[in-house]
Amino acid sequence: RIAHVPRALANYRRLRPLTQRGPGWIVTSNGADDFGLVLHYTTPAALQAELRAAGFAGEIELWDDRAGLPAAQARPQHRWWYFNVLVRC
Repeated sequence: RIAHVPRALANYRRLRPLTQRGPGWIVTSNGADDFGLVLHYTTPAALQAELRAAGFAGEIELWDDRAGLPAAQARPQHRWWYFNVLVRC
């Protein structure tokens, strides 16, 4: 892992200016990929608000990260690492 440090530092410095924060979300690089990948992190509530603001009027379904269960049947959302989204237009 120590061999990755120079690349990780270079990626972090290069991509750090792309970091943005908003209410319920952040766009930033991720250390798991040596800071070489920019990801959009959000909460379920913020995602639903963003989709509505973008004009999606259909049903929005959230599915948990492990069992593939709909949100209503899954473990509490604060324990999810990520979630899957199905949006009907």
